Amino acid sequence: MQFLMTSDECLTGTDRLCEVSKLVDADYYINIQGDEPLFNPIDIKNIIQELSKEKTLYDVYCGYCNIDSRDTFFSFNMPKVIFNKKKELIYISRAPIPSNKKNDFRKGFRQVCGYAFSKKSLEVFDIKYKTYFESIEDIELLRFLELGVKVKMVEMSKESIPVDVKEDIEKVLFALDNVK
Repeated sequence: MQFLMTSDECLTGTDRLCEVSKLVDADYYINIQGDEPLFNPIDIKNIIQELSKEKTLYDVYCGYCNIDSRDTFFSFNMPKVIFNKKKELIYISRAPIPSNKKNDFRKGFRQVCGYAFSKKSLEVFDIKYKTYFESIEDIELLRFLELGVKVKMVEMSKESIPVDVKEDIEKVLFALDNVK
């Protein structure tokens, strides 16, 4: 298998992709985060299809799906997204968004860590430090928003289970057992 080792100086997975983009020339780079072990390969095709439709309009594409449970919506490990009618990311947060005065769960969307980045967007991202909101939320997509780069959201399947804490491994194993 071909691979590139990136430096220990990388702050995020996207910083690693910035390093790769300096060595491998391409118009776009697709990144599937390693902490999404059940990522549906069809969703890679969804990113490519969206990218092919609107290649000149957006420099960053990110996956999302519906949130079906109150626990997921209120989990601080799960990044939630809000976007406009054009499906351009408005904000991404570990907090439950959109929220309300009653603290009810009505509807929400979560990030799915499948991305496409243009070479240009990675050049903008490559600043060697975390931006203000990025450092608070610990979500690298916020760096793009803070630097003025639009992020197009792409609907994906809900099969992916991000692994952020030890308990998430149990969810992945349970899902695998139910597939058999």
